[in-house]
Amino acid sequence: MTRRKDKGDKVKKIYSASPMQEGMYFHDMMSKRSLYYNQVRFGIEGELDIEVFKKSVKMLVDTHEVLRSRYYLSGEKNVMVEIIAPADKIQDVEYKDISDLDDEKIEE
Repeated sequence: MTRRKDKGDKVKKIYSASPMQEGMYFHDMMSKRSLYYNQVRFGIEGELDIEVFKKSVKMLVDTHEVLRSRYYLSGEKNVMVEIIAPADKIQDVEYKDISDLDDEKIEE
């Protein structure tokens, strides 16, 4: 695996992965499906200001380095953790208004 670098990303720091991180990386790479990919879905009642929500997500990502980390293989065996500096761009937030769908369609 080669190091992936996105345009515009500024690396804040790089360090060797802990034994636990190395194990998670190994098992994730050996699996045919992503073992450690987590996605959050939740319902909100009432009005949602999507711009305020996006800014809140950006604040969380900017504040917590773990949400800006990525892993790559350096050489043959060394798993490295790269922390990306906070960016000015808003983090990707997918918003879908499903208020007009029935319960059956929502579960799809």
